Amino acid sequence: MSGKTNVTIDVRIRTRAEMNTGTPRMGNWTYHHVQPVRIYYLAASTILRLITDVDCFAETRVLGTNALCKMCNNVHNQTAVRTFVDQNVDSVTTDDQRAVIAKLLASPPFGGFAGMNPTQRSDDPHDAPEGLRPDSASAGWWEGLNQIGGEILAAFGLHLMPAPNTNLSATKQAHEWNTIVLSLVGNIELASLSGAHAFERKDWKLTNGDNWTIPAAGDRGQFPARPAGGAVFPTMALRPRAEQYSYLDPSVVPVRSLVNRGTTPLQIRAGGSDYIDYV
Repeated sequence: MSGKTNVTIDVRIRTRAEMNTGTPRMGNWTYHHVQPVRIYYLAASTILRLITDVDCFAETRVLGTNALCKMCNNVHNQTAVRTFVDQNVDSVTTDDQRAVIAKLLASPPFGGFAGMNPTQRSDDPHDAPEGLRPDSASAGWWEGLNQIGGEILAAFGLHLMPAPNTNLSATKQAHEWNTIVLSLVGNIELASLSGAHAFERKDWKLTNGDNWTIPAAGDRGQFPARPAGGAVFPTMALRPRAEQYSYLDPSVVPVRSLVNRGTTPLQIRAGGSDYIDYV
């Protein structure tokens, strides 16, 4: 084993469907990835490539394996990770070999936050990173996830998100890859301490106009009606800290009280849905 040996890591960025076996649910809410699937997949495949290489430091192999297990959504996937490492130790694994495991880790349990259905979000980034931290979420958690994205892109000399069906390759000395992987491990550990951020109604705001929600003078007792011909449900977005709440949950504050204070009452759709509806 030599820290000065050149190690080449090749990873093919596949389609999202090929890189992700399933996104976890957070109760009735949708799990929104802070970093795109391809970032978690790329980080996992890179770590797998190094920790099975003969020039991986012993400490990196142990810590890297443990970090990958924290990216798993169930104990069966953890077993698959450990079995893969044990069976391929001191070898040069191929991208196709690693893909079988890396796709199990592309939606880590700590890698996102709970929110409404993506079709209700006006700010859903789709396959890009989330741009705004949920206000009530841990800053350390957010920083850890963003560091994972920045570090893995930099390792392959990238400044932009790689497109699907793109082949990535980077050659560095073994000690450099060990340093990169240990940094990724540290940020995985940091983010996993908090876990995925649970749904918090105050993290969200209305984005499809609220003029219909403000009761007219002298008519403070009337509940706001669903806009005629409007959307079936209100569109929502993450709320910057500087903006006031535009709605509260009527299960906590009475609807009439909400109306009287000029705040939009919304309710969680019945039946275990991940939508928020007008009252």
